[in-house]
Amino acid sequence: MRSTFDLRLLLASLVCSLALLRTASAIPATEDGLLMARGNAGVGKRCSASPQCKTGLYCKRGSCSAKRDVGGPCYKNNGCISGKCVKSRCAATSTPTLLPVGSKCSTSAACASGYCGRSKCAAKLADGEACYKDNGCTSGKCTNGKCGAGTTAPTNPPVIVAGNRVSNPSFEDGTLSAYTTKGDVSIGSAPGAAYDGTYYAILKSAQGVTASLGQSTSVKRAITNSYQVKFQYRVRALSGSTSRPFCYIAPAINGLAEAAAEPDFFYAAVNQTGWTEYNKLLQSEPTINSIEIFTFCNSVTTATFDVDALSYVQDLQGGHPNNINNVGNLIMNAKFGEYANPGAYWSTEGNVQFTDAGYPVYTVNQKNNYYALLTAPSGGLSAIYQNYNVYPVDGVEPYGISPGFVHFVSSFSRSASTPDAVCRLRTTMNGIAYSDDIVIDAASPDNGPDETYFIEHNTISGTFDQPGLDRPFRLEVNCDQGAQASVRLDHTAIFAGRDK
Repeated sequence: MRSTFDLRLLLASLVCSLALLRTASAIPATEDGLLMARGNAGVGKRCSASPQCKTGLYCKRGSCSAKRDVGGPCYKNNGCISGKCVKSRCAATSTPTLLPVGSKCSTSAACASGYCGRSKCAAKLADGEACYKDNGCTSGKCTNGKCGAGTTAPTNPPVIVAGNRVSNPSFEDGTLSAYTTKGDVSIGSAPGAAYDGTYYAILKSAQGVTASLGQSTSVKRAITNSYQVKFQYRVRALSGSTSRPFCYIAPAINGLAEAAAEPDFFYAAVNQTGWTEYNKLLQSEPTINSIEIFTFCNSVTTATFDVDALSYVQDLQGGHPNNINNVGNLIMNAKFGEYANPGAYWSTEGNVQFTDAGYPVYTVNQKNNYYALLTAPSGGLSAIYQNYNVYPVDGVEPYGISPGFVHFVSSFSRSASTPDAVCRLRTTMNGIAYSDDIVIDAASPDNGPDETYFIEHNTISGTFDQPGLDRPFRLEVNCDQGAQASVRLDHTAIFAGRDK
């Protein structure tokens, strides 16, 4: 019996030794093999499983590759930083949908506003309004049935900005007497709540109604000069009844937002306790008659903005805004890669793809590689379109609208029986074509790294007498019978400015 037992031990030992030899032979006796064994393999190194690669990498078809951000191409979840691959694109990690104001609720965490009061989602209340619990107040403090200021550090005294053209920029006389106001505008003085000093302005925008404050000025300067515009703001209790609420805040000169005065937009429920600086260089005009700060929310959204420390300072160096990076652009998702969904905010007609396939690295767009690919069949069309808003500030002069975009013809063909058939690239605003069609009768040349791959168009313009909401901007490729084309579009833009 003893010899039998020893024989079994010997056989077990041999089996273990063979298993170890197989494991060792599976890892090459090279530096690559050692790296793989330790889980430290870098980009391009061989692998058989993702744990063999460094942090942030995964094993893609036998070699370590970088995980892709939201919107990047993928074929499995492990190839995305978010861990989620949907329809060959990395997607954002899903989060629970928050309830809009007015919805039934049981906890404040379920509400987009962050407050569930008496079983309904509600906007948090400003100082002085009736309350019954701390969480119902923007200050986080409910005392004796009234919202009061939270515990905050004392603010600094206002700083005098040299050359500031704004009178009473920090509202330290406790009034709005130096300003002309539109909509719901008031003065706030909650202890410790101002950006500097004691007072600040409160602008409430609700469902398509503008709130603004401004003042007249007779300042004159040379046309080569510009204005540096700065102010502090915070957003309180922004809420909407749909999944796409938005509001914005922006400066205006002479009753109209300049193209360079890019608004700061907000697309989700916000309760911002800290101050944010708005700082932009505005293009010069011969005379400034008025300066203004205004806020606006779409028809399903309300928000309260606090504003403090305004300054409009003349730039004596003759600086000018540069719109090459779409500063002041009224088009949302203008480069098609600014959101998890590359086609966000755009509507389509016909065969349209928002893609980064085959995008050359030397083109004008270095921030993301997405573009819109419009393919029009024989006798048909393909189009993208979006409604834009011209800032609804009252009392404006006539103003001009300048669209822009770049295009590249990926392919063009026509049948032998229709030798004169062509396709056309057409731009329309408000349903009217403001320039001649771009005739397409051949594919564009690939001119390589001289950056002329795309052709830029930014000269067409239109003039309007009044601001407005939801104006349509459309780019369309249409083809004659017998012709067909595919066209890449990118860097779309709409800029607004006073009509000269």
